[in-house]
Amino acid sequence: MYLLQYVAGDYGAAVRGGAVVNPFEYDEVVRFSAALVDACEQRFADRVSPETLDRLRELRDQVRGRRPWGDIRRLAGGLLPRLARELGVSRVPPRTPDLARGAAVYTADCAPCHGPRGGGDGWAARWLDPLPSSFRDERMKLVSPHQVYGATRFGIEGTGMPAWEGARADAELWDVAFHVLTLRFERDRSARDPGLGVGLADLAASSDEELLARLRAERRGVSSRDLHYYRLHPPPLAGEVARPRRGAEQAASAAVARPTDPDEELAPAVELQNVFGRIAEQTFPSIVGVRALRRARAASPPSEGSGPRWTERSADVSNDTEFEPVGEGSGFFVTRDGYILTCRHFLVDSRTGEVAERVEVEMEDDRREPARVVALEPTINLAVLKIEVPFDVTPARLGDGAGIQVGHWVIALANPPGVTRSFLPGTVSARPQRECYQEQRTGTLLQTSLLAPPDGFGGPLVNIRGEVIGIAMPREPGGGPLLDRSISPVYGFPIDLAMTLFEPLRIRESRRSPWIGISVLNLTTQVRRRLEQTPPTGLYIDDVFEPSPATRAGIRAGDILVRIGEDRMFAVQDFQKALYLAGIGTEVELELYRRGETLVLRVVIEQRPAEATTR
Repeated sequence: MYLLQYVAGDYGAAVRGGAVVNPFEYDEVVRFSAALVDACEQRFADRVSPETLDRLRELRDQVRGRRPWGDIRRLAGGLLPRLARELGVSRVPPRTPDLARGAAVYTADCAPCHGPRGGGDGWAARWLDPLPSSFRDERMKLVSPHQVYGATRFGIEGTGMPAWEGARADAELWDVAFHVLTLRFERDRSARDPGLGVGLADLAASSDEELLARLRAERRGVSSRDLHYYRLHPPPLAGEVARPRRGAEQAASAAVARPTDPDEELAPAVELQNVFGRIAEQTFPSIVGVRALRRARAASPPSEGSGPRWTERSADVSNDTEFEPVGEGSGFFVTRDGYILTCRHFLVDSRTGEVAERVEVEMEDDRREPARVVALEPTINLAVLKIEVPFDVTPARLGDGAGIQVGHWVIALANPPGVTRSFLPGTVSARPQRECYQEQRTGTLLQTSLLAPPDGFGGPLVNIRGEVIGIAMPREPGGGPLLDRSISPVYGFPIDLAMTLFEPLRIRESRRSPWIGISVLNLTTQVRRRLEQTPPTGLYIDDVFEPSPATRAGIRAGDILVRIGEDRMFAVQDFQKALYLAGIGTEVELELYRRGETLVLRVVIEQRPAEATTR
């Protein structure tokens, strides 16, 4: 059933006008249509009628012959109910789907690839080939919940979609399937039941296109909005008690039926409280305490009569008495093999300016492991650590900061060494204004309403879905005087920029900031309007530091950086990444665009000088 649905839906993305436009999709539908025939000839020969088998063979031949998509859909559409009946396949969930539970499973297991809103743009998508599907595409009008249920149950060979059969309960797969079908449209909480009598069986087995055509044949004026109401409010399964209504409709009926119930008034707060609880439960296993240590100074013996004192070292301090703490904070795993992102400032000895001689991390189960300092970035207060353990750790779920708006929830979580933990909910005060930190570091930071103690930095900032959108940091890269106070404002270094730098930092193991002395902006529509001519791609150089490698090479503010070495510049992240991968001391070739002319210059990447401070 799933293979048949897949062929019917995805053939249109593979073949147009008799030509193959997507070889990967076409190979799949050819393979799936052949597998259908083989399965029915061999495994289900005693259940599938000769007529159905002949039609399946016809479908296979039409796919190979690259027939029009309409022919394929008509043939497959007629086969679906026939094959379901002959094989005894139910296309109805075992209970009424729970969209809230489906959203929670989706966030935990699907969003890393498909994106938090189903756009196919999750943080892990960049490593997948082919790319994950977008559930916001118009093509999703052709997909039923039963088909999504099949994809999650059986997986899709050759892609990143695993088989969930046995790993998730059947009902949960249906919950996710129904949730996925709601991602194409905005949720309208004021919508009312249009009274079309749509049943759960129709919703589960039919695509939006099929269901809308059927409803319009029965009643004029039926709209997509009417159908969306049922996608968002699946009716109860026959014989199942309907869930209590929620929202304005429930409140209105309750007010007429009985006096206000205090518990109902608290329902939204309790629901938010439960969300916070789930975020804590999901995120804390990814967070580690980080302690930096230096060799202890020689201690003078206590004088006589100095009074009673503890002689045992505290359990939350390293047992090695040769070392003493330099600083501590939090960090979080970003890979299963033990890479950690955290802040740099508490890894540096303020007395000597040197990196701590020893670093330990403390995991949620109180186990301590030594950590290697892989890389440090002084300008942006970023550090990459690595622990070597013979088991997989739990990486944090990384999100996308693009959708963050002022007023949105943001939560800072920290678990510094010892028994202290913090879970600080607040709101976004200001979005990052820039993506280039070379001149205006503060402009790259997410501003929040939160305050944290000195050991509350280095952990993740998460959104209301529990996805990491930033690293909690103080405003000043080196900590600064703010860290002398009991609490400090919390800023967030965007996780997308941090992960852009993570790979080159991991590879180069750099501890210094590479620099050529320019600040760049993306070539947005607003930037292009200010310029007479612009190339198709590149980055606008809005500021040049003097003296610097850039000024010595003749680069000017207003130039457009098109290429560094062999790497073309499409976004600011490309510029940052190219500097780290090339490394300090490397001479690179730059291609610039200046007033209609192309210039090729060479510069040597240097260490950022102390006088090139950021704002």
